Amino acid sequence: MRIFKLGNIPYYPKLMGCGNRPRDPFHPSGSCGVCAAVRPMIDYSVQTYREPVMRLAQPPHGISAVVNIDMVSRPEVAFAHIVPINLTSIFTGYGPLPAVTGTQEQTGRWDAAGQTRRVTLSDGSTAQERLTGYESGAYFSYTVSDFSGTLRYLATSAEGEWWFAAGERAGQTHVRWRYQFNSRSRLTQPALWLITTLFWRGYMNKALGLCKQQVEALR
Repeated sequence: MRIFKLGNIPYYPKLMGCGNRPRDPFHPSGSCGVCAAVRPMIDYSVQTYREPVMRLAQPPHGISAVVNIDMVSRPEVAFAHIVPINLTSIFTGYGPLPAVTGTQEQTGRWDAAGQTRRVTLSDGSTAQERLTGYESGAYFSYTVSDFSGTLRYLATSAEGEWWFAAGERAGQTHVRWRYQFNSRSRLTQPALWLITTLFWRGYMNKALGLCKQQVEALR
């Protein structure tokens, strides 16, 4: 079936009510009410000669968790301490989840998008981390990929985001941390959801609590 462009949208004459199947894209005037209506808007320079394949939109495979905490500190102080924090001091393990034992091959001071580092874990696995967003005093984001441990069978990557804002009380900072695993397929979603629900959210809360201790100790 010929497919033409109606703006940025493919136009399938037969599927949209046209009973004609012409050898060329131009219908005789008035031979088809549907095509006559849209004919002036069709870009005839873009056309293919294949049968359309109808596909349902693929649902997202993300499994996310969000944790929040208030700290007695100014947002810019909390941000400056947490972004480059020593990961071994806050990711100390939780249930079956391994602790972070160090970072390697870091580029830059961890203060600009595009900088990378390799994170090593107590079970011998590693993951690649990339800083993707950095707004001083307010927000930073990163991706985690290239899992070498068991997680590689469940997830392709993960994304983390942190927000820092003035708290409801004077002198406080509200910190929000969102982390999303991108599952490898629909089949791995249940297992990834279970890990996130039972263990990962608790791991995040523990790490955020340790961040709070360090930040408030700076006063």
